[in-house]
Parts: sequence; C-alpha cells; structure tokens
Amino acid sequence: FYGKLDENFVRKYNWEIVPNTGPYQMSEFVKGKNIVFRRKKDWWGDELKYFNNRFNVDKVIFTVVRDMNMIWEYFKKGKEDEFGLTIPEYWHVKSKTPVIESGYVHKIWFFNDTQQSAMGLWLNQDREIFKDIDVRYAFAHAMNVERVIEKVLRNDYFRLEHGFMGYGKYSNEKIRAKRFDLEKVDYYMKKAGWERGPDGIWEKSGNRFSVEVAYGSDTHTPRLVVLKEEAKKAGIEMKLQLLDQTAAFKKFLEKKHDVAWMGWSTSFRPQYWEHFHSANAHKPQTNNITNTDDPEMDRLIDAYRNSLEEDERINLSVRIQQKIDDMRIFVPTFMVPYVRHAYWRWWRFPEIPGTKHTTDIFDPFGSMAGGLFWFDEKLYAETKDAMKKGDKFKPVTIVDETYKMKSIR
Repeated sequence: FYGKLDENFVRKYNWEIVPNTGPYQMSEFVKGKNIVFRRKKDWWGDELKYFNNRFNVDKVIFTVVRDMNMIWEYFKKGKEDEFGLTIPEYWHVKSKTPVIESGYVHKIWFFNDTQQSAMGLWLNQDREIFKDIDVRYAFAHAMNVERVIEKVLRNDYFRLEHGFMGYGKYSNEKIRAKRFDLEKVDYYMKKAGWERGPDGIWEKSGNRFSVEVAYGSDTHTPRLVVLKEEAKKAGIEMKLQLLDQTAAFKKFLEKKHDVAWMGWSTSFRPQYWEHFHSANAHKPQTNNITNTDDPEMDRLIDAYRNSLEEDERINLSVRIQQKIDDMRIFVPTFMVPYVRHAYWRWWRFPEIPGTKHTTDIFDPFGSMAGGLFWFDEKLYAETKDAMKKGDKFKPVTIVDETYKMKSIR
C-alpha cells in the first residue's frame, strides 16, 4: 500500500484510507463531520470459532457532535442508535422521557469483571507541600469519597480501593483505600508540624494547606464540590480549576498541577514504568504525573518488566501496588464495573449481552468483546409503525449481573 518514503510521504498518505485485517474497512469520511466503516464481504475470520456470528452490521457511522446534551437530543429523535447512560443523572433522571417510557427505547445495565480505570487524585510530589508523606496521608484521609458516592452518584458507583483493580492475580486484593477520618488527619498533620489557623485551615511556617485541583470535565464539578466542602472540615482548602480536557491533560503532562483529577486507561496487564519510574519523573510529557522518584520502586518495576516468569511477575506486581499505596501518591475514588446504555428496541443481543471484558455493549470492532449486537428489521418496522400510530410497548430495563465482580456482590 505504502510507496516510497520521501519528502511527500506525510502529505500523500496522511488522509489515505489504510487497509487492515479487521472485519470493517473505512470507506469514507468528512473531516470534522463523520467517518463511515463498511463490513468486508468474505472476511477471512467469518467462520472462525470466536468470530462466527459477530460483527453483524453492514455499516458503522461515527458522527462528530461535541456536546453531550446535543447527542442526547439527537438520540431521542432517532438520529443516533444508542446513548451511554453511565452518568447517574442520565440513568435516573433524564431517561424519564417519552421514548423510553413508551417502550421504543430500552435500557440495559450490564456488569463486567475487567480492568478498572485508575480514577482519582494524583499528587505532584514536586510541590513542596506534598514532599512530606505525612501530609499526603492526611490528604488521603480528608477525601470523603463515600459521601460523594452517596450524595452525588446515587450509590451507583463503587469505591476504587487502588489503581489496579480487575487485573486478576496481578491485583493486590489486600489494599484498601484510606477512608475519611478527621482524627487521622489531625494526627498526621500535627506529626508533620502543622497547626490549625484562625480560619481552620492547617498552617506551617506561614504556608496554608491550600492546593489547586485541576480537572477537565464539568460533569465532575458536583463531585469535587462535595470533596472540597468535606476537606474544609479537615482543615484543607481545595481550589477547583476546571479546564477543557485538552488543556487539563496538557497541564498534567507538563507537571504544572498540585493535584490532578483524572483516570487513566487500562491495559491487559498492569503497567508501572510509565507512571512510577524515576526515568519519567521531573520532566514534561511523561505519564509520571506524581513525579515519583524512588530507588526501591525503580528496582521493583525494572524486575517486573524484565521477568518472563508469570509467578514472579504476579508477586512483583502485588509488591509494586503495595509500594504505591504506602507512598500515598494517589487517592483512588470511584470505579464503574459496568456499562449502561439506552438503545432503540430494534437492536438485539445474545442471551448474555456481553462478556466479562465488555466495556461498551455497542463496541462494533473489538476483537475480545465487540460486534455482539445485530439489527432486527422486523422490530424496526414494528417500532416505526407503533410510533406513527401512537401505540406503546411495555418499558424495558435489563439488569445483567452474570459477570458482576465478587467484591461488590
């Protein structure tokens, strides 16, 4: 496909459609508008055991809509086929809408048992205040995550105990996140030589325990407001800085934050070198946003990366996670071990709608868990006819706990 690698290579191939080995091929696109994939005829994997009867739709269209509320309105009008309902407000409140209550659109809540995003507060150890481990311990005990889960997230989310849950034997199941505890905050802050100031905020040598928390999504503001108010009870001032997602991530990678509110994507096995090795500390454009620089951590990570023995790698992984927890450089917050969608009733699924690794019921391409759904022409015609006549169906909400994690049952 590719020709000569010369000075015109990028200009020639940057917007060319590249061949691939998957079941779909990009067929057309409009920059900034949409991209279309079409099913390959006589695809080589059609009859293979784990691909048979999958990837059933003929065409997949991704449309660019930059506002979630606008996507929701498009979905209700039938211009989009599915909509993610993971955010509690959408599942509990906004889903009380005629197309769902009339049964034209179904809801599904499917639990998985797979790797969880490391979502939480990442502390920059290059900031003077966070160089003291006792202060980091105090900060962890000042975060009332359970309050957020109860008051903001309607108890839909679960507490993330550490940053590497869902990795099977590679996860350290003994680790538990520090809970909100004013007495422990008081103990660690006094141990570090701090005293409460006139306004209740901890002070030391003329400095206040005041930190900026940067984040990149307005939907998270209510969560952080609760954390901020609870932290104030513990004598910690949190200044919230909302940025757009690109600006927030840029700030984190440049290590210009005090506290980064974010979650990292997952991988098949835990990855540590990028986030916790000193090779990536104290310099921009790396994922070590805590600026962790610890010789013992380096030794464990290097051994983990170099090992070819599974048992040894598992043992090292568990020890690394314990080391991360002991250093208190990350405050884990929530995990969402499920997917939730609203979808028009003409879309169908197998009896068990996904696998234990499903993170998107409507993933069209994924080799492990994608392409399990199909389009039912009869139900499409039936639904359109009912909508035209004003007839209604019984509302449908599916809750599937086949693969629900044992720790949250």
